[in-house]
Amino acid sequence: MVDIINKKENDTVLSKVFKSSSRFYTPLYLDIFKEIFQKKGYLNIKIVEKLIEYNEKEASEIFSKKLLSDDLINIFFDYSTTTEIFDIYPLIISTVYKNNYKDLESICIKRIKILDSFYMQAFLDIAEKEKFKKTSAIIIEKFKNKNTAYNYFHLSKTIFSFENKKDIETVIDLLKENEKDWNWGNWSESFNELFKAYNLNL
Repeated sequence: MVDIINKKENDTVLSKVFKSSSRFYTPLYLDIFKEIFQKKGYLNIKIVEKLIEYNEKEASEIFSKKLLSDDLINIFFDYSTTTEIFDIYPLIISTVYKNNYKDLESICIKRIKILDSFYMQAFLDIAEKEKFKKTSAIIIEKFKNKNTAYNYFHLSKTIFSFENKKDIETVIDLLKENEKDWNWGNWSESFNELFKAYNLNL
């Protein structure tokens, strides 16, 4: 397995090795999983839990370094337990929060920039909670791309929470330009409630 990592890896082969080994995890594999994550970004909820359990501070350092890079994390999950999709980033974030808080705002900026949907939302949520206002620029930049109603809602929610009048006006203008992409179905009601919460009119 180490030989596979050290060579020019075939991603398909390496991903199969990762999935198979993580399913039948033993502590002997821990260093190998750390190396795979650091080099290729492969991870699942079980490995996150084991890294934290073994050495939380070291795990936090490893997570922070990867999250601050431009690398994507390749998350594997058990399709029979879909909550893993939603749980993995909050678990990583809570570990970094406790051990590497100084990195967290920069991590949010980096991950909001490169992630999408509920993965991005995990970093928007902590940015909103901690008032990480330096994320505002990248959030507004995300508005200029094609987005889903889901993305528009959570990007808007975070910007509104910072209560910066200029940024809110910018976002409102961008929402007007792209109204057809978010003002439909149940999203219309969700946005109306959000606007009311901040006394905003579109």
